[in-house]
Amino acid sequence: MSVYYDLNIIDDSFVTVENLAVYKSIELHRHVFYELFLIETGSCRHIYNEQERLLIPGDCFLVPPHHDHSFIIHKSTSIFNCQFYSDKIEHLTETMEGFTIIENYAPAQTIPLRYNDQVNINKQGIIHLDPKEKDFVLSILYNMLNEQNNKDDNFILIKQKYLEILLLNLKRVMDRQFKNISVHPKRHQTIISDTLSFIDLNIAEEIDFNALAKKNGFTPNHFRKLFKDFTGLSPVEYINRMRVIKACYYLQNTDFSISEISEMVGIFDANYFTRLFKNFIGNTPKQYRASISNR
Repeated sequence: MSVYYDLNIIDDSFVTVENLAVYKSIELHRHVFYELFLIETGSCRHIYNEQERLLIPGDCFLVPPHHDHSFIIHKSTSIFNCQFYSDKIEHLTETMEGFTIIENYAPAQTIPLRYNDQVNINKQGIIHLDPKEKDFVLSILYNMLNEQNNKDDNFILIKQKYLEILLLNLKRVMDRQFKNISVHPKRHQTIISDTLSFIDLNIAEEIDFNALAKKNGFTPNHFRKLFKDFTGLSPVEYINRMRVIKACYYLQNTDFSISEISEMVGIFDANYFTRLFKNFIGNTPKQYRASISNR
């Protein structure tokens, strides 16, 4: 049976913000408050809803009260953790009532995915933030942390208001990423499921998304919109994300060279692969491999 963790109380705001930048393993646990995570740089493995997933920068998730989860933070990783009591902050209960728990949006519950890979993470209720969304959320979290540390006039109220803005913004992102799924017919669900399976099986090859669109009777623009409605990501973002995550797996679990791994994930320019990897993870493949101590 998992243990209950207490809120790390910093002040009287019922909100605590931490920037975790240490290699550590957190045991399976639960709590009576909400816990929000955002991966800033690096990666971590998260266990939640009977799923274990590798998460990378821009991944954000909310763990509700009384839900078991655990995680392993890799070296050279920065994660923001925001813990809060929704029922102790004025107006926040109303905000959370409109903040449907993320897994209710998860396309994995709608699309009959027939493959198992690190990219199919929506059973964990993950929100994928694009670079602009990530920077905006990070700016709020840094402001909250500054208010918490400096304790200037009205800092408690300001922290709480920042939290409300943060949650409303994430709700907007969730709606945009996942709510459109319900308006699509089952035929579209099957097509996207087949497309995801095709990408998974052919990740080491060049993937012509325009050809996939034509094969399924769509214009490229329509197919891209359909793809993003179901996954929350554009085709290029999704494929690049999948390649980087598979590269993380190979870097951690094999002795293949970086150029070999680059080709194994469908990128035949090692310099481009390094730039892409660093853009996602915040470290080069060489630095990432050195930071993983449990190989």
